[in-house]
Amino acid sequence: MAFWVQMAFLLVNIITSVVRGKVEKELSPECREFLYMETPPSGLEHHAVQFICQRYNKKARYVTLYNTVDHIPIYSAYTFKRSDGEKCVDVPWMYEPQLSTLSDTDEMQPFPRAYMHMNFEDTQAVLDDYTNAILYERGTLNPDEHQDEPDDKASTYTLTNVVPMVPDFNNIVWNKQEHIVRKRLNNYCRGRAYIVTGITTSGKMIRRENMNRVAVPTYLWSAYCCIHYDHNAPFNERYKFPSFAHYGLNEEENNEVKICQRYEDKARYVTLYDPQNHIPIYSAYTFKKSDGEKKVDFPWMFEPQLASEKSSSNMEPFPQSSNMHMNFEDSQAVLDDYADVVQYERGQLNPDEHQADPLDKASTYTLTNKSCREGCSLSQSVTVPQTRVEFDVWEKKNALNLLRTSVTNTALHSHIDNSIRNLLSINAVLRSLNIQEYTPPASAAGLEGTWTASSATDLLQVHVNFLRGKVRLLLLDAQACQQDVS
Repeated sequence: MAFWVQMAFLLVNIITSVVRGKVEKELSPECREFLYMETPPSGLEHHAVQFICQRYNKKARYVTLYNTVDHIPIYSAYTFKRSDGEKCVDVPWMYEPQLSTLSDTDEMQPFPRAYMHMNFEDTQAVLDDYTNAILYERGTLNPDEHQDEPDDKASTYTLTNVVPMVPDFNNIVWNKQEHIVRKRLNNYCRGRAYIVTGITTSGKMIRRENMNRVAVPTYLWSAYCCIHYDHNAPFNERYKFPSFAHYGLNEEENNEVKICQRYEDKARYVTLYDPQNHIPIYSAYTFKKSDGEKKVDFPWMFEPQLASEKSSSNMEPFPQSSNMHMNFEDSQAVLDDYADVVQYERGQLNPDEHQADPLDKASTYTLTNKSCREGCSLSQSVTVPQTRVEFDVWEKKNALNLLRTSVTNTALHSHIDNSIRNLLSINAVLRSLNIQEYTPPASAAGLEGTWTASSATDLLQVHVNFLRGKVRLLLLDAQACQQDVS
């Protein structure tokens, strides 16, 4: 996680150049002051993006890079103000006249009350775009709780500072991180703190009247830089200076649950379980030296902790009667699920031969510790490149698409889809930074390091290593926030 946190900060500070837009071809000095070293992030140049110097009540408040085609901000850059975290109330949502075809002001304005096709809705989001978007709510990139003055708080309520967020993610995850950052900077930043908060997208859109209107972020990221900070701060806070970042996946909180696998009133191991797909994600256990013998004549068990009527915290054998709907089969696999499935067998993530004590062995015989023994392999092995090659080489292999079609266990499809989507999103961000590719020495000409992947696990791990290596190359040339702060 820390590795990707460093990457998120690099996205906004490593390599810099001026991004030119129609709203402001050159950012004015009063707007550059919101950017570290008065320099915008680079790698985001596109004909559809424009700078907005967000002005309210005759004063510049922060800077936004806005996509006029997807009707969404790419990022908002602002300076943090110490505050008590109170939110602004009774402030109307506003639009940006600078993006209008007919504009007589450069300050954000409240939306008109009467409905009409407004002369600015072709280039930016409007309130109607969110009216029926019940899966999302408006989340601000520059949050009002990071500002102190009432006018600074009010200026965050413009749709050019808003992205669609999944409610659970916004309220449970992202708002919590904003609060943590506010408290940290309040307590330990002794100078000006610069914050850039932005998004990545992958094609999902909010539609209105059969038209794509607003892009939905896949990830949100945020990075700050505070050069002058309290060097006597506790270590768990001090290491997050002078710069730090975080990111989050804009999705509903999953339903995966951690099960402390208990048998005979003793904890034996831990399982992360997906009650929707009735399959464990992993089981974590301590290995015990053993002779490898398997437990015999022991009944398969279920997990009462996942039952609608919890009777015990210990795993229990399945009831003898199978002619009723048991109060736990909606949230976990049951024996009947395997009765007619001849191509699969029950395989344990924590195998009994890795345990020595008979009770530890017995505890592995629960279906919440069972995963696929077949159906996880690829239809054909894939030879994939190592880290220091071009992105195109990876993509020509079409390996990730093969992964989705090869794995026959449908219970795993949602997890594979999430993994592929996450990898592709990170891949797109890294490509946008135009990382210089590795050039091998002449002695290595014609050689290409490869791995052979024959399973879903192997292929996902190799691709993660590939992206991790790309970030490492990026870190070698990082110049972000590197001033003498010792």
